[in-house]
Amino acid sequence: MNSYQQPQPGKAPRRFFTWVRSSGLIRGNDRWIGGVCSGIAQRLGWSPTLVRALMIVATLFFGFGAALYAMGWFLIPDVRSGQILAEDLIEGQWDWNCLGCFLFMAVAVLIPGAGWVCIALAALVLWLIAQSGVRQQEGYGFGYHGGQSTAPPNNPNGPNNPNGPNNPNNLAPNPSMQPSAAMPPYVSQPVSQSVPYVSQPVPQAGQRPYNPTSSSAAMPVDDIPAGKYAMPNPVAAAAPRSSTRRKPAGPVVVLSVLGLSFISFAAVMAVIWEYDMDVSGIVRVGTIWISAVCVVMGLIVIVLGFKGRRAGGLIPLGLIAGACAMCMIIASGTYAIRHYDATHTNISYTDITLSSAGGHASVDAYGMNQVQVKDQFYADSSQRTFDKLVRGVWFSGDDYDSSQAVLDLSDWESSHAPHKLELSNGNTSISNCPAGTITISAVQAQVHIILPDGCSYGIGSAWRGYTYSNSMGGKYAVIYDTVNLIGFSDTDQGHSIDSYDTNYAWMTDDSKMPANGPELLVDIPFSAGARVNMTYISDWEGSTYMQFRNNFDTTNGYTEDSGKAE
Repeated sequence: MNSYQQPQPGKAPRRFFTWVRSSGLIRGNDRWIGGVCSGIAQRLGWSPTLVRALMIVATLFFGFGAALYAMGWFLIPDVRSGQILAEDLIEGQWDWNCLGCFLFMAVAVLIPGAGWVCIALAALVLWLIAQSGVRQQEGYGFGYHGGQSTAPPNNPNGPNNPNGPNNPNNLAPNPSMQPSAAMPPYVSQPVSQSVPYVSQPVPQAGQRPYNPTSSSAAMPVDDIPAGKYAMPNPVAAAAPRSSTRRKPAGPVVVLSVLGLSFISFAAVMAVIWEYDMDVSGIVRVGTIWISAVCVVMGLIVIVLGFKGRRAGGLIPLGLIAGACAMCMIIASGTYAIRHYDATHTNISYTDITLSSAGGHASVDAYGMNQVQVKDQFYADSSQRTFDKLVRGVWFSGDDYDSSQAVLDLSDWESSHAPHKLELSNGNTSISNCPAGTITISAVQAQVHIILPDGCSYGIGSAWRGYTYSNSMGGKYAVIYDTVNLIGFSDTDQGHSIDSYDTNYAWMTDDSKMPANGPELLVDIPFSAGARVNMTYISDWEGSTYMQFRNNFDTTNGYTEDSGKAE
């Protein structure tokens, strides 16, 4: 016996859930997860495999399929118990299946694209399917094929006919019906059992009336009344239908799909290797590839469904492809959302393009003391430059290995006065180090920050937290708010204590550690395929700002603030 007790919600929810149940839409027993696809397939008369394939393909279209599945799981009653998760949740009865509904809806929300429009469209589609079920139950609409009524026939002399002679409202005293001495009055006799009214057909001439108390097996076949409301022939009972299981997809189809998937994956890896793609290119190409694989597999499953075949061995391949597609969609969606947020929120940033193509060259442009030649950018430690770095700079390169920005703060002492510094041991000292928080974002470039020897630094911000790192980001990493979101970061947080020289004494010695944390913090709101590196001047092996400026100054054909070579 089913022990599930249907909850009693408020009036409006009760009417809604009554309407849902009246649609005949249920979550079926043939289920992989929640039985939604098999229920929809049963309602529409389609193959469950076909519906599942369409649901997976629809998920790739901005999360429409995931939203439809989540709402169906949450609102459609379970065929096993009649349970509706939403109805139980309203009454305070938690079911862990609700977590699955919320996860599917989260997937629909996280996938970039139409967003809430697709979720609303999924709700509309589910309502149309349920409404068609209601219309079918009422005898019209999609899926209705006609049928026979089980109501008794209309008897013109019956009590339900308002003009019939046996209607109680039409009965009047009749002298001919009065009792007489020759006719004793009728006396009702008690009955041992009440028999419900059963409408019986009127026998035709030459036939005996049907006696319901007699054995149906003993009744001659010729005496069974024929017609619209005739009883079924007990002698000629229909033989049980034999259920034949549909054939699955053959090994040739399964192995062909698997082989083509491997070949296409190898081709994608070759393209990534040939063009030396960074994380943004890998995410883009990977998303396109796995989407194409899912579409091809979905089309194959649809063809199998039309041919009356099961997916068979394609099911595990489809699950693996669907999981990979979900991961890539989430990764690409996260990248797109964070990139959009960084480029549209931080509109006060100074945009600097580091490109090897064209004539990108400038001296003292962007409101900074700087020199740029194509994809090489150098800036000094002047207050003019530092103010721009505090407000934020966005470096956009075209190649991680060649696009380079060098922020040379090593000559800080020559352009800034010393300042007092409180130390962790309570003492006060004089410092000639850069102090404050600068903001750096980068795409497909390397940004090197050169500091005077022994100056304290960290990557992060005072309000969000920071880490003592030499670098953060990398060619195959996406950083958002100084957190590695995607890929592999080159973050170096593990300085060996034994290898510390005098430059790093502030990390272990309270007499040199600033009381309020590192003097210079480098905040990284966003980087993709880029790296921000911190180094001391004694460890730097490249050119400084002055060396680069002396080699590429205005005498070599560049004009100040022009941004173009002459």
